[in-house]
Order: sequence, then C-alpha cells, then structure tokens
Amino acid sequence: MPRLQVLNGKRQGATFDVGRGETVVGHRNTANVAIDDPWVSWDHARIFFQGDSFWVEDLGSTNGTYVNCVRVKRERLSNEDIIFFGKTHVMFTAPELARAAAGTEPPDKERSDF
Repeated sequence: MPRLQVLNGKRQGATFDVGRGETVVGHRNTANVAIDDPWVSWDHARIFFQGDSFWVEDLGSTNGTYVNCVRVKRERLSNEDIIFFGKTHVMFTAPELARAAAGTEPPDKERSDF
C-alpha cells in the first residue's frame, strides 16, 4: 500500500497509509495526515488516485506544495518522491507502482486494466 513517511519535524518517522480515495494533508487535527507545522495550511494539499497514478494537488495553501524541490499545483507522484508541506518533508513510497512501471511485478500478482 502506498505510504507517506515523515522525514523531519515533530512527526519524524511517522507513516501514513494512502488509499485509493482522497487523503487530505493539513495542519488541522482532523486531517487524514495531520502535520503540526505552522507553515502548513489548515487544508494544505490532497493526495488522490486517478487513472493508474497517485497525484498530489495543492489546495490553495499559503506556502505551497513542492515535489522534489519544485513548486506544484498538481503533480503525478512516483515512488520515493519527496513532498514538502510547509517545512515538513515527507516521502511518498509506492514500491508496487515502481515495479509495475518497470514491468517487474511479482508473478503471483495479477494486473488489472481498470
């Protein structure tokens, strides 16, 4: 299952599962991924699945969302991308997507074209 791993700050080391629905990242306690960082907006960004990919979309945050040091409004995510929400850095990990892109999925897993 894809995950976000917090690389620095108060939640360093925390991991959050990212499902195929929408995952909201923000400063508020009720966000799916709550980040206690004053540089993170209340509802900062969302991560969602569309087509065959995961995406991150900035929700009009004050300080922006960055993927691999580039400010983005909406960006397709790849395995091990580094996302900046305020001054908090997280790594998006989805090894199954990396295997699928490389054509090296384990033989016991069936692929779906949905």
